[in-house]
Amino acid sequence: MFTRSSIMMWLLRHEEKEALKLCSDHLDKTVETVKEMKEVVYSFCNKDFNALC
Repeated sequence: MFTRSSIMMWLLRHEEKEALKLCSDHLDKTVETVKEMKEVVYSFCNKDFNALC
């Protein structure tokens, strides 16, 4: 039989997993954005304005 504390631990672990998933998704999006910004900055510094469009 489940005790009240084991149910609470399960719920907390579930919430923790959801939070870690959100953090991972956010980090992936941040890395993607930085990679794209790198291309923009390099194109701008090389005066390759056609690559910016």
